Amino acid sequence: MDIAFPAGAVLLLIAVLGVHRAVRARRDSSVEAIANVMIVDRSARTVRNANGPIVARMEDLKARMHIDWWTRSTMRIVVLRWPRGKRTIYRSCSRRQSLELLAFLNEQGLDAQ
Repeated sequence: MDIAFPAGAVLLLIAVLGVHRAVRARRDSSVEAIANVMIVDRSARTVRNANGPIVARMEDLKARMHIDWWTRSTMRIVVLRWPRGKRTIYRSCSRRQSLELLAFLNEQGLDAQ
């Protein structure tokens, strides 16, 4: 009897369940529990850390789409830049989804290209 197939299927199932559990835990966690959160305050037109200090004004923000060369050009990243820093805010293999995010950011008044 060949046990390679059932053992491989069991290992795959364990891996999928582990990833699903991690994603669900991340999705259900509060903003305070997630490290390096940036909060966009549209009424004050500022971006701040979860701790409270203002990082940048909305007028200073620029969003750009770049190709992540580490993934051999398959991954598109959207980077939010301001005078003293930058942060990757989105990763996707879909160019269309990245462009939709840039269009949304443009509608919100950001300089997004």
